Amino acid sequence: MCTLGANNSMLVERAEAFSRLSTVFDTVSADRAGRLVLVSGCESSGRTSLLRRFTGRAADRDALVLTAAGSHFERGIAGGLLCQLMSDPALPDASRESVERFMLDDSPEGESAVLRPELALTARGVAIALTELAAARPVVLVVDDVELADEISMQVLLYVQRRIASAAVLVVIAEVDPPDPDFAALRGGLCRLGGVERIRIAPLTVSGVHQLLATELGGEYARSHSAGYHRATAGNPRLVRALVADHRRAREPHVGVRSGPAYRDALLTCVHRGDPVLREVARAAAALGELANPSRIRRLTGGSAEAVDSALAALARMGVLGDCRFLLPAGRTTVLGDLSPADSETLQRRAASVLFQDGAPLLEIADRVLAGGVPCEPWSVPVLRAAAEEERVAGRPAAAVRLLSAALTGAEDAADRVVVLTALAAVLFDTKPSRVIGLIPELQLAFERGELTPEEAAQLLRYQLWNGQEADARRTRRMLDTADRSTGGAGGRLLAVRCWTRWIHPGVEQVDLLEPPSDGAAERIRAGAAAMLRRSRLDRGPIEHDALALGALLRLGDVDEAAQWCDLLHEESVSGRSARASAVLSCVKAEIAICRGRAGTALHHAQEALETLPRACWGATLPAPLALSVAASILHRPGSPPAETLQIPVPDSARRTWHWLSYLRARGAAHLVAGRLRAARADVEAGGEMAIRWKVDLPALIPWRSDLAEVHIALGNLDRAKHLLSLQLSRPTGEVGHVRARSLLLMATCQEGGARLASLRAAADTAAACDDQLTRCRALAMLSVAHHANKETAVAAATAGEAMAVARECEVEDLCRQWMADGAPAEPGPPRPPAAEAVPACSDAGRDTLSDAEVRVARMAAEGLSNREISRSLYITVSTVEQHLTRSYRKLAIRSRAELRGAIA
Repeated sequence: MCTLGANNSMLVERAEAFSRLSTVFDTVSADRAGRLVLVSGCESSGRTSLLRRFTGRAADRDALVLTAAGSHFERGIAGGLLCQLMSDPALPDASRESVERFMLDDSPEGESAVLRPELALTARGVAIALTELAAARPVVLVVDDVELADEISMQVLLYVQRRIASAAVLVVIAEVDPPDPDFAALRGGLCRLGGVERIRIAPLTVSGVHQLLATELGGEYARSHSAGYHRATAGNPRLVRALVADHRRAREPHVGVRSGPAYRDALLTCVHRGDPVLREVARAAAALGELANPSRIRRLTGGSAEAVDSALAALARMGVLGDCRFLLPAGRTTVLGDLSPADSETLQRRAASVLFQDGAPLLEIADRVLAGGVPCEPWSVPVLRAAAEEERVAGRPAAAVRLLSAALTGAEDAADRVVVLTALAAVLFDTKPSRVIGLIPELQLAFERGELTPEEAAQLLRYQLWNGQEADARRTRRMLDTADRSTGGAGGRLLAVRCWTRWIHPGVEQVDLLEPPSDGAAERIRAGAAAMLRRSRLDRGPIEHDALALGALLRLGDVDEAAQWCDLLHEESVSGRSARASAVLSCVKAEIAICRGRAGTALHHAQEALETLPRACWGATLPAPLALSVAASILHRPGSPPAETLQIPVPDSARRTWHWLSYLRARGAAHLVAGRLRAARADVEAGGEMAIRWKVDLPALIPWRSDLAEVHIALGNLDRAKHLLSLQLSRPTGEVGHVRARSLLLMATCQEGGARLASLRAAADTAAACDDQLTRCRALAMLSVAHHANKETAVAAATAGEAMAVARECEVEDLCRQWMADGAPAEPGPPRPPAAEAVPACSDAGRDTLSDAEVRVARMAAEGLSNREISRSLYITVSTVEQHLTRSYRKLAIRSRAELRGAIA
C-alpha cells in the first residue's frame, strides 16, 4: 500500500500520487494486462482533482478514457453508473444499446437483479467490447465516489474486472476514507482481485499548507500563518484554498485566517458531498455549538452511535469539526444558515430540549429557545425567566427583555404569566419606561384579581405615576391602603413608595388628610432620607426613591454626603446598564453641581440626562431635567436665555408633580433674566400656591418666596419683598444655610447704607459657611459695588477680586461681571495700588480683632502657602480657608496676600 502525505508537502503528495498512477498506466500499456487502482482519501482531500489530471494525461497518451461518478441521487437507479461509463461514442453501438435496454427494462418486484439473465448478457457484452477496444489502444475506466454507485453497476464492474486480466484495461476507483459500511462487501470483492494497487491520499501537513501559502501569498505570510491555516482546516486542500481566496478579497491583506464567501461555499460542498447522516451530524453540532458532544448529537439526530461516530470522524478529517466543535466560527453559522427557517427553528428547539435534559447552563438553553422562534414551549418559560435574571444582573437589560418577551409567549399558566409580566415590566422600566405602558393594563387586572404581591403592586403604582396615568394610580393607591389595613401594615419598600408619592406626586394624595410642615421638619426629612438610602443600599430599591432622598439631603445642606451617595449609585447604574437610573442620577449630579456653584458642570449633566433617556421616556418627570437645564443655562450663559429648552412640550400630567414646581421656578428665573417681570411673577406665584395647597411649603425644598421677592425687587416693590423674605426666614427650614444666605442677600438690596453692608457681609459669611458658592459670589460682587459707591476703592477692588475668584471656580464669570456692572471696575481684580495710595500698615487693634484660627491661616498665607496647602495642614476645607482670609482682609483693611506679612508681623 502506498500512503501519501505522512511527511510530504501538498505538491509532493499530488505529484507522487500522479506519478504512481502514471506508472501503473505505463505498465498496463506495456504488459497488455489489466490492473485495478484503488484511490482513497477523506472528503475534499483532492481525489477528484487528482483523477481529473490523470485522465487528461491518459487521454494525451491516446488512451480511451471512460469516466463515471457515484451520487446519492443515482444510487437507487439500477445501472446508472454503468450507463455513465458506456455513454462514450467510441464504444460499439450494440454495447451502449444493451445497457440502455437493461436500464429501461423494469424487473419484477422482489426479484434480485443480479440473477437476471439480462444482466449477465449485458456484463459479458461490456467486457467483450472493452477487450476489443483495448487491443487497439489502452482503455482507462475511472469511477469517482464509488461508495455511492448502484449495486448493479458494481456487479457489472466486478464481472468486467475478472475478464480483462489479459487486456490493456486500467480501472481506477476512488472512494472516501474510511469506506462506507454499506460498500464494504463490494469493496472486498474488488480487493480480492489480483493486481490491485492502493493509493491513500492524506490531508496536507503544516509543511504542505506552508508551501501552498508560499506559492499563493508569499513566503513571509506563509511563515507567520501556515500553522493557523492548518488548525482551521486540518489540512483540507479545498478549505485551505478557499481561505486563501477570501484572504485576497479582504481589505486588510496582512491579517491571519479570515473566512468569507469562498470558505462558506467550500464548507457546504464538503458537508453535502458526504452521506446524509454526515450532513445531519454537522447540523446537530452547529445547533449545539460549544456544548456539542457525541451523546447529545446522537440524541439530537436520532442516529446510531456507530453512524454518528463515523460521521464525526469524517467531519474531523475534512477539517470541519474538531472534538465536535467547528474549527472556525464561520463554519457553524454557515451550516445553520444552510437550513430553511422552519428547519432551523425545529432543530434549535430540539437542541434546547436536549440541553435542558442535561442540565446545561441556562443562557445556552435560552439562546436555543430564542432561535427556535415563538411561541416558545411551556417547559422553557422558567428557563427563560431565570436566564433573564442572569442577564439583568450582568448588566445586559436588552438581552433580558428579549428572553422575558419570549417567555411571555409560552406562559400558559396564569401565575407564570404574571411572574413573567412583572419581571419584564421591571426591566423595561429601567431601560425604556415608555414601553411599560403596554403592560400596565394587564398588570392592573392581575392586581385587581389579587395576583400581585404588595411589592409588585407598589411597582405598578410607580409605573402609572411615571407615565402620567393618575386616575389609575389613585385607584391603585386606594387598593393598596385597603390591603395594608387588612394585613396590619406595610413593608419598608411600600413605605418608600408612599413617601415618594407624597413628595413627588402630591396630586395623587388626599391633600386634606396631610399635615402641613412644622418645626423640626428639616431633621425629620434628613433622617428619613438617610434611612431610605441605607435601606436601598441593603435591598436595591427604585432609583427615583434614591433621587428623592439625595435631593432632600442637597436642599438641607448635606451636599458632600449626597455627592458620595450619588457617585456610588451612579457607578452601580452604569454597571447595570440602566438608562433610566443613569439619567435620573445625571439630574442629581446637575443639582449637586448647582449647589456647589459649578454652572458649566451642571449644564453638562442636565443635557446628559436628556440624551441618556429620550424625552418620550421621561413621562411625568420630564420637567426635572428641563428645569435643571434652564437653571444651569441662566447661570452659565446669562446673556442667552434658554428659550429652546422652554419650548419643549411638557405632558399635562407633569403639571401635578413636584418637578413642575422646580420647572416653574426655573421658567420664572428665565423670564426675570429676559425682563418679562409679569410672566416671572405669575410662574413663581403659581408654584407657591401649589406648594401651599399640596402642603410641601418648606423653604429649604422650594424657596419660592425668595424667588418672588427678587421679582418684586425688580418691580420696585421693596416692602413686599421684605415681607416675603421675613416670612421665609420664619418658616420651618428657613434657617437652613443656603435659604438664610439668599434671604439676607435679597434683604440687603432693600436696604441702604450700613444696614445694606451688614446684610451683605452676613450673607457672604453665611453662604461661605454652608458652601453656597453662588450666593457667596453674588454677595461679594454686591459688596464690592457698595464699597465702590462709598468711595472705598481699595476694599472694593479686593472684594471684587475675591468675587471673581469665586466666579471662576463656579464658571460664572460673565454673571459676576453683570452683578458688578453697576458702579464696579470693568475688570475687577486685586492689583497692588500705587505707592501714593498704598494702604497703611494696620494697627495693633486691627490685629487684636483676628481670631486664633484667622491668625493661623493668615500667617501661613503670608508665608506663601496656597489655600489648598493650608487646608491640608490645618485639616479644614478650602472654603473655610477662604472665609478666614476674607475676614482677615476686612479686619486688617488690606486687599492682597502681599500685604499680609507686614500686617500680622
